[in-house]
Amino acid sequence: MHHVVCRRFFILSESNEFQAIRSNNPPLSIFTESVRTMSLPSVPIAKMLCYSDGLSESSTSDGKLYASYLKEDFIDSICVKDFRDKVSARIGKGDDDLTYVYIQKLAISKEFETLRIASTYEAIDESLTTISQYLKEHDVDSKTLSQIMLTLSELLLNALEHGSFGVDKAHKNYLIEHNLFDDEMARLEKLHQHKKIKITYGILPSGKRQLFEATISDQGEGFDTMVLKNIVINAEKFNGRGFVIIRKLLDHFYFNKKGNAITIQKFITPFLEL
Repeated sequence: MHHVVCRRFFILSESNEFQAIRSNNPPLSIFTESVRTMSLPSVPIAKMLCYSDGLSESSTSDGKLYASYLKEDFIDSICVKDFRDKVSARIGKGDDDLTYVYIQKLAISKEFETLRIASTYEAIDESLTTISQYLKEHDVDSKTLSQIMLTLSELLLNALEHGSFGVDKAHKNYLIEHNLFDDEMARLEKLHQHKKIKITYGILPSGKRQLFEATISDQGEGFDTMVLKNIVINAEKFNGRGFVIIRKLLDHFYFNKKGNAITIQKFITPFLEL
């Protein structure tokens, strides 16, 4: 029987204090009679890494164990994608099964820009123009800028039509098939334009890399985000909100529990080999 055990935990607090914790149980099996549990307050934790020996004991290109760099890479990583890139650059696929869980608290930077727009197509177009100009002012390359803008356009239309207007996927398809979509959207726009869509966005610096992050939230009822597991399980048959395309354009995205807000992340500078 094969067991995957997280033997060590790294924790970084919001005040940048680092702590390493060892596992409080031996490997679990059918013969385990009791399990010791412990709890930690989650409020002050900024991020946490739980990992198995397969990660720390893999060899790096310079002949050392990755354990020599693990703490440094964990602290310096701005998100899970950044950490995964660092792991890949150090050890490739590793010498053994690589198992780790990277948990990070999302906190909106005080330096970010915020737009609160009406639920209209015109307001969406104006907000996209504003964000595009922001990215150009920060010298984002044209390919990355196009990917971000395509993603934001899709998500803002989702927030408008599915969130503010309350139109589900099946009803939208019906309206399109019967050539009723434009007229119905015009009617719903007049009815719901008072509802606000909030966009918070900005660029996070992280050493030699920079990360664009944006959160879009609407006043709709949200949706069951568990349906998104089909993106991984059965992507070719997944039908919903354009997330198959978005998943390929972004480095990461996260929903709130209600399903009426999404945070997206996209690196705007390439990863440099360590």
